[in-house]
Amino acid sequence: MCRRGEVQAARAAEAMGVPFCLSTNSICSIEEVARATRRPCWFQLYMMRDRDVVIDMLRRAWDSGCRTLVFTVDLAVPGIRRRDIRHNIFGRNTPTKLFNYARHPRWLLDVGMRGGPHTFGNLAPYVATARDLASFGSWPGGSSMGASLGGT
Repeated sequence: MCRRGEVQAARAAEAMGVPFCLSTNSICSIEEVARATRRPCWFQLYMMRDRDVVIDMLRRAWDSGCRTLVFTVDLAVPGIRRRDIRHNIFGRNTPTKLFNYARHPRWLLDVGMRGGPHTFGNLAPYVATARDLASFGSWPGGSSMGASLGGT
């Protein structure tokens, strides 16, 4: 996890001459990645209940130069993300989490302070609280995607 990580990964892939695939659930939007690179990326689409959102995301990907779609169908039953549970990624700040932040001041400054906006860039136009993982669990457009992001 680093500042604007998907942009950095897309630039690295471009430098190596390999495709980069951007997830629906990325922090950086497809538009941000497209502005930062010369070669268009692939777009990984998670199917959602709200077809208008899906159509709009596909339009945004197309308008950003994306011509390769990776269609993800593995979220019918979300998997248990033990690593995320172990690291309390979806929970509130705990003393352990705060201690870990304090142990990494450079990362906290670089990613936490300078790395914003901290939203799910591709989903921000559709979910008013795109900064809050729990909000995706009750988002009516997300179907099982919300559960994969830590919702219910």
